[in-house]
Amino acid sequence: MRRSNNHPIIGIILILSGVFFLFSKDGVNNLSWSLLLWLLPLVILGLGIFFHLVYFSRPYKNGEILVPGGMFVTSGILFAVCTYTGNWELMTTFWPIFPAGLAIGLLEYYFFGRGPGGVLIPVFIIGGIGIIFLGTTLNTLTKGYMVPVILILLGVFFTFRGNGRKYF
Repeated sequence: MRRSNNHPIIGIILILSGVFFLFSKDGVNNLSWSLLLWLLPLVILGLGIFFHLVYFSRPYKNGEILVPGGMFVTSGILFAVCTYTGNWELMTTFWPIFPAGLAIGLLEYYFFGRGPGGVLIPVFIIGGIGIIFLGTTLNTLTKGYMVPVILILLGVFFTFRGNGRKYF
């Protein structure tokens, strides 16, 4: 059986690139840049979803493709939220999602791609750094109330969790 060499995605990217450069040559530069910035989150998110579809649709599974897939999906979601709300100030708060995206991709590789156990070491280090920085940023934004509230909620959870004993 002969394999087809049709690549419609490459063709679509080339067509969109040509239209973009045609608009910028014609003096419609602001329109083309705003169109590019509006489409960029969708392209990044679509690329991540494409990597996941490639992995889950093939009988021979190469799990390493899940690492950039997870990174692109998390980055694409963050870019989409910032772009479509028009609030790029969110990036100053949620920048730790980028290292967490790498940790998510590695975690997907470990669970779905049957990655080696050593993959969990960078997952915990990079993911932990992302969570610590995100928590620090959010704690600063909430004027220091977030950490005490989390400690109280964790205390309530550990006090009243159901492990067979009744406390009341």
